[in-house]
Amino acid sequence: MVLAAASLVLFSGCNHAAAGHAGAPTTTSTTTAAGAHTYRGTAQFTGTLTAFRAPDALTDPIPTPFTLTVPDAGRGGFTITGADIDGDEETIVWSGGRPLPVTGTCGLDVGEVPVVLTPAGATFAIDGGARALTAGDCMFNSSVAVGNGGLAEPVPSVSFLLHTDAAFKPTGGTSVTVGPVRRYEGHRGAAEATGTFTVTTQRGDTWRATRVTLGNGTWILDVTKAASGALAVQAQFSGDLTVA
Repeated sequence: MVLAAASLVLFSGCNHAAAGHAGAPTTTSTTTAAGAHTYRGTAQFTGTLTAFRAPDALTDPIPTPFTLTVPDAGRGGFTITGADIDGDEETIVWSGGRPLPVTGTCGLDVGEVPVVLTPAGATFAIDGGARALTAGDCMFNSSVAVGNGGLAEPVPSVSFLLHTDAAFKPTGGTSVTVGPVRRYEGHRGAAEATGTFTVTTQRGDTWRATRVTLGNGTWILDVTKAASGALAVQAQFSGDLTVA
């Protein structure tokens, strides 16, 4: 899913209205006895990111190479239909017996899924819904079964062409881990970022923080690599926030 062009205004000011919100939210804040700030409204923060998680995240399609895995070998996987192999339309089945490296010009559209982000990578849990391999040349570089009409034979790898995006429904806890540097969005639900941040609220408050938690709302996270090698972040959370 290509991220909305409207997200490009993220850091031009504090009156960005994320998808799902009509107008600017009410801005109120309190300070707890432990020194945490609770805030209802929109806040931006920048700094160094050590971890991030959200149950409903969107990102642009993931280009190859990437590798799909399941936690228990041989349990799970997915089926791809409409794969063009030497001019014949075939079905490809991956049973999760081994990790599945994917190369070529196709990509992976994960849709809206849970994400866990650390400096080591971003892991998307892609079970629970329809995902898509985008059109292009593709190669599965591990054991799969290939066939049509109910007949399939195991092969050690397979190259194929997708004329259009191919939808599939992974099972068994299938996930993909890629480099963390990219843009992420959430149009609903919760999110939590930890690191070292400067937080600026819509009404002009500025706080230093090591944790920013969104209880419910919308968010945008833009992650780059700093010269030091750490993850640099620019983000905007809108909704019910706790800053600590």
